[in-house]
Amino acid sequence: METELSIIAALLTTLSPQHFDDAETKKWLGETVPHLADRVLGEVVDPSRHTLLRRASQCFHRRKSFSYWYLIFTVLMLYYIIEHPCSPRYRHLLLPSSDLGLITPQLAEADALLPLVGIDRPAKKILGWFAHQGKMDMNLRVLCIIGPVGIGKTTLAVELRNRLREHHETGGGRYNFQCNVMAQVPRGTDRNIRLVQDILSQVSEPAATALSSDPSQAKTMEVLVRLISECLRDKRYFVIIDDIWEASDWEEIKVAFPNNNHGSRILITTRSTSTAWACCSDSYDGLDVHEMKPLSEMDSERLLIAKAVGSVDGCLPNNMKLHCDEVLRRCEGIPLFIIGMADWLKDQRLQQLHQREDEDEEHQRFAIYCKERVPRLTEQALSSAFNDFPNDYLRLLLIYMSMFPYGYKFEKDRLIWKWIDEGFFILTGYNYGLYYFDIYFSHVIKLEAERLFSELVDSNVITCVASNCKHKQDEAEACQWQINHFMHQFLASKSAEMGFVFTTTTLNLLAESAAATTTECGNQTSSRMPRRLALYHPDPLFPSMLETMDLSQTRSLSVSGTVCRIPLNKFVNLVLLDLEGWENLKDEDLVQVCRSKMIFLRYLSVRNTRVSKLPHEIKELRILGTLDVSYTQITELPLEVFELIFLWHLDLRGTRISQLPKQIKGLRHVLRYLLVETAARVPNDVRHLYKLETLATVDLTEYPASFLRALGDLHNLEVLAVTWSFHQSTDRDYCEALLSSIKNWENLESLTIHCGLGCSMEFLGSLEKSRAPRWLKKFKVTAGRFASVPPWALP
Repeated sequence: METELSIIAALLTTLSPQHFDDAETKKWLGETVPHLADRVLGEVVDPSRHTLLRRASQCFHRRKSFSYWYLIFTVLMLYYIIEHPCSPRYRHLLLPSSDLGLITPQLAEADALLPLVGIDRPAKKILGWFAHQGKMDMNLRVLCIIGPVGIGKTTLAVELRNRLREHHETGGGRYNFQCNVMAQVPRGTDRNIRLVQDILSQVSEPAATALSSDPSQAKTMEVLVRLISECLRDKRYFVIIDDIWEASDWEEIKVAFPNNNHGSRILITTRSTSTAWACCSDSYDGLDVHEMKPLSEMDSERLLIAKAVGSVDGCLPNNMKLHCDEVLRRCEGIPLFIIGMADWLKDQRLQQLHQREDEDEEHQRFAIYCKERVPRLTEQALSSAFNDFPNDYLRLLLIYMSMFPYGYKFEKDRLIWKWIDEGFFILTGYNYGLYYFDIYFSHVIKLEAERLFSELVDSNVITCVASNCKHKQDEAEACQWQINHFMHQFLASKSAEMGFVFTTTTLNLLAESAAATTTECGNQTSSRMPRRLALYHPDPLFPSMLETMDLSQTRSLSVSGTVCRIPLNKFVNLVLLDLEGWENLKDEDLVQVCRSKMIFLRYLSVRNTRVSKLPHEIKELRILGTLDVSYTQITELPLEVFELIFLWHLDLRGTRISQLPKQIKGLRHVLRYLLVETAARVPNDVRHLYKLETLATVDLTEYPASFLRALGDLHNLEVLAVTWSFHQSTDRDYCEALLSSIKNWENLESLTIHCGLGCSMEFLGSLEKSRAPRWLKKFKVTAGRFASVPPWALP
């Protein structure tokens, strides 16, 4: 492998730029480099391999040909592939642990003893669904309860079952079910077989016993569902199926439940919104989904006290009341988290009976507990939830969330850009090297990233927290997202255990084990070098700690808050550098970063810092893909920025930049996202950025109609936001120019027009529906006047 790399480096040094346009050379490169990537993947990587890759790539900096850079990117991708978290070297770390796949007896016992706080109203509501309202309401109905782990779905289902039994014993009439079954979906590849076996044993114990005692009888899914169906054929039955994860599981077992017109009911609990709606899609009387809500502040406090003291009407000591507000804030109304923290309060109460403790020490111990520990009960449930994710990529992307500080609110698009620039999608069904370069900026990868983000939202581990966020707000809307405190703690612990991310809290664990640089994991050897670091709390030990670590293999670094004295020049192999919100970042630090020649750096963010100038040396960041300087003091961009021929995303919002130079057309082959404030004037040369997919927000009031017409040349635009004045709405040339451009934006998915007060936008109605963008999903006009919505904007 070393010989092949050396040969490639030597050959590239002697070739001229014209050779890279030669068909024979391209064919050779297309065959050799991917083959070399396979070889690298099969090797056990050590630091010398990284040194070799860097040495081989140094000679690439002398050339300027686009084809030459095409090859540079390919060779640099070898480094990404070596360290890819889903490569064979790391895949075993993402597999579920065998001892965490099932709900433990402790969890089941705790759930049974859970005080019934805040559950009466939803129980009464769902009981109304169960009751049949006469002959017209006798069809089989499927009802779903959805919500995140620990919110009380199973508790509610058990309470409903108990109430139905009480009605049955007292001659409940409408609530009288001849068969009452509850089964939890097991984990594992044969989960559906085991599930229907459990249901059969409750529906008809003799049938289950006869089946198990007859060795000649095949225990197939077809046989089991047929037996269940036969037993339920003439009965009014009620079945609870607890914790279904995938809709495909329901599709396989639903044939076991006949629609016998006896008013039967099926209740399903799930964490997945899409699974809930899929399960209810066959309900004969419509869609019935109940979404669990967090407990109110009053109910949360009652549950906390009931679990900590033993009675809902109990009372905590005065000094412990100080902790309640903080506990309830972190638990966010999730019963499981409240119960876990209540255990701690109970221990403190017992300790106070034996000893007095200084109040400051007590507060300090409480702060440490909240920041560094996840209660045992909570950790078991979150481990199960984590292992339930259907593939490695979802677990990987979820663990990546530990890079954020607690309470951090993030935007969907910014997270997706990080995923892409980290190289998380290199191995998602595509080949490496040249093939990856061909699709790197394609719509396919972004769609894949958005799909996985939607799955995380769908599973209720990511929730919308924007103040203006409405119930079930569309992900495309501008809003922020967040992860629950205890889930964040669990992910930080899990990622440190894997060696995937070390945060401020878990970095000390790495320092303690620095002497043991490797640990055995099965047949694999996992390096304990800090691959990803997220530093967001100051610690006087950081500088000395980092000095003793080998940071040459760190691929991602995030720094924020008041952290100080970070040796940025030691992180030479970074792929992602996120300095958003770092209060101590100075202009000189950026110069240091650029002069360090971080040849693998794809993502650089100095968002929301005091930086006032980008250095000319930024051209040394050869393959930089994302540059985010939003909400800084920067007043202009150095022309060297437009020499970065892999720059696909540029965010200039909230800066003092008043004019973009015409040299921006140097990015015409790569720039996909250009985000500016309306105060920043965009040159006419922006029409040459033919790869541009997002342009926001351009103030059209300062441009002639010819500029607006020229924007129609941006045929790849998917998202556009502009401002529009009252004068323009009355000027025929401007109106015709806008209509002409809309006709040319065939791929447009989102169009936002911020109008001046009183602008009449009636002219947009003259556009023929056949000429309008066929993929348009969002059309937004602020402050403009319409007598009716333009027909072409309707579905």
